[in-house]
Amino acid sequence: MSGINGVGPGLSNYGQLQVLLTDNLGIRQKLTVAQEQASSGLISQTYAGLGANARTSLDLRPQILHEQTWQSNIDAATGRLSATQTALAGISSIASNILAQTASLNGLDSSSPTTVANLARQGLEQVAQLLNTRVGDVYVFAGQDSANAPLPDTSSATLAPALLASDTAVAPFSTTLGGSPPTVQVGQGASVQIGLLANKNTLVTSAPPSTGSYMRDILRELAVLTTVSTGPTLQATAADARTRLRGAISAIATETGSLGNIQSDLERRKTQSAATVVTLQTQVSGAQDVDMAATLSRMTALQAQLQSSYQIIASLRELTLSKYI
Repeated sequence: MSGINGVGPGLSNYGQLQVLLTDNLGIRQKLTVAQEQASSGLISQTYAGLGANARTSLDLRPQILHEQTWQSNIDAATGRLSATQTALAGISSIASNILAQTASLNGLDSSSPTTVANLARQGLEQVAQLLNTRVGDVYVFAGQDSANAPLPDTSSATLAPALLASDTAVAPFSTTLGGSPPTVQVGQGASVQIGLLANKNTLVTSAPPSTGSYMRDILRELAVLTTVSTGPTLQATAADARTRLRGAISAIATETGSLGNIQSDLERRKTQSAATVVTLQTQVSGAQDVDMAATLSRMTALQAQLQSSYQIIASLRELTLSKYI
């Protein structure tokens, strides 16, 4: 009878043990979740685990990616525009130097035409090389055909005859030069021009007399001056060159200002986009990131609770075992 009487309490202890083991499992599961959250910083590794917050994360992440793409486009555009501005400054400097040299073509110094012709040949090649300015694999004056140089041959021997032959022919420019400058998307429904054309004006209109392109005007006048020599037409040639070069230099200044406005607008857009990304990321963070301080505190509490659970289970097992001894 004594053995039978001992069965009742033993079964009761076993029932309590099962409850404790179930509670222990729940604590361990909660601790595992808390440890994963502390490790990743996320409420859940899956959208399903975010509950109602999943919609916020799903809706905002594409917007963040769009903004970041536009920021990358702006960075690339800024680099290309800076290179374009540097090239324009160099071309303007060359044209201004040659313009100053034409003052010596007054028929008083027989050596001046030779000096100016040599400088013009050098300047012609230098301008052509600047028009082939490249950022990475992109030729900034090549329009849509940015993978190919706008001036395939930059030697004065090739450039001068082609420029003197016609003010409208394709030569000496590449036959693949596009008719419009490239643009890039910098915002929702917003694109900006990020380059110029070596053979056409894009943001400015040249004042007459002009070929219609201030770049071609400069190249043409340098080509004219490569052939200048002492004679009855010298001063008239020099005067016409000065008029055209002044007009081209003025057009470059206007173009430079227009590009500067584009650059300023890009900086403004980038600042706004960066602020938007911060705002969106803050909202996403609120939806999916854990409160790290609270998570660590919960981990500590769960670890203590788990330790206590183990101790209670061990005690109950010993008590249950003793019923059969």
